[in-house]
Amino acid sequence: MANKKVSFGAKPKSSKSPKDADTWVNQADRDDSSKSMKRLTIDIPKELHKRLKIAAASWNKGMADLVREWIRQGLEKI
Repeated sequence: MANKKVSFGAKPKSSKSPKDADTWVNQADRDDSSKSMKRLTIDIPKELHKRLKIAAASWNKGMADLVREWIRQGLEKI
């Protein structure tokens, strides 16, 4: 059996971490300005998923659209 040598690049230089969450989020937005949407994956109970699907269908909306709307409304209250 032949031994293979695998070389790894140098350790990346650590960048200074932002002092607050707003700075961190704003920096991430500038770094990813080519995308207008970000993906969010969450796990929810089956029954909650079922209720969400029924609600979206009854209002003729997509589930993602409905969740985005509810998140937006909730954040406006903060």
